[in-house]
Amino acid sequence: MKTSNDTILSLMQGIHRSLHHQFRELQGDFCDLTFLQLQALLFITSCKQVSMHEIAEELAITPAATTLLIDRLVMGGWLHRKALPADRRMVLVVPSYKAKKELTHIQSKKNQAMEIILNQLSSGERQRLLTLLQKMHSIMHAKDLEVAP
Repeated sequence: MKTSNDTILSLMQGIHRSLHHQFRELQGDFCDLTFLQLQALLFITSCKQVSMHEIAEELAITPAATTLLIDRLVMGGWLHRKALPADRRMVLVVPSYKAKKELTHIQSKKNQAMEIILNQLSSGERQRLLTLLQKMHSIMHAKDLEVAP
């Protein structure tokens, strides 16, 4: 028999999977991109410019995987690399015009889809969901949260 924690985890995984599938359907012209590439583009575009280290941290991938990911997005015309004049060793990644234009469209579609889902909840349910998600976010990002290996 499932415990309440097992049920919660199972539901969260199911919601994540469903959102992933819906997101893929919304992609349209982005079908040649992997989900990770699209996540990277969304993050980079939201930051305007970002370091490779910040990308690796946000996506929870290794620096080597980050370099490969960004190389492919640069080759596809989605991103540009920009050296900092003060320290040419430091390279920032910036979205291209193509990325900004296309991602504005996909972000709008994603927001519409999420709005449809959230509008099925009452305002009280939305507030409780927000409170719980904020609390979970804080716990997950607490410095003292340690999970045994």
